[in-house]
Amino acid sequence: MTTTVILTINPDSDAGTLAQRLLRRGCRVAVLGPDLAALLDAVRGYGAGRAAVFVGDMADPAEAVRLRALAEEMMGPADVIIEAEKTGATDEIASVHRLPVRPAHGRTVPHHSAVA
Repeated sequence: MTTTVILTINPDSDAGTLAQRLLRRGCRVAVLGPDLAALLDAVRGYGAGRAAVFVGDMADPAEAVRLRALAEEMMGPADVIIEAEKTGATDEIASVHRLPVRPAHGRTVPHHSAVA
């Protein structure tokens, strides 16, 4: 089973690196955030079947809900939702468990410790 991840990327985070790691591991990844260039860079090299970009103001709760709904409509139900904050150096991202992770729709969070 392929894990579907919704990943919010803020301009000050290193979450684009995490997106690339998840994609290399076979996950389907939808990236959401305000900076189109950062989002496109995060999914660079992966096509529409594996990655999707949704641009918007994630600080606006209504917009965040709308974009997540669009992401799930396009990519299928999310198994994991990650809201990336400032993460500092890329080397500090050892696994998705270091970021605020919540299971989507009451599902069990898949173990991704091998993402590092």
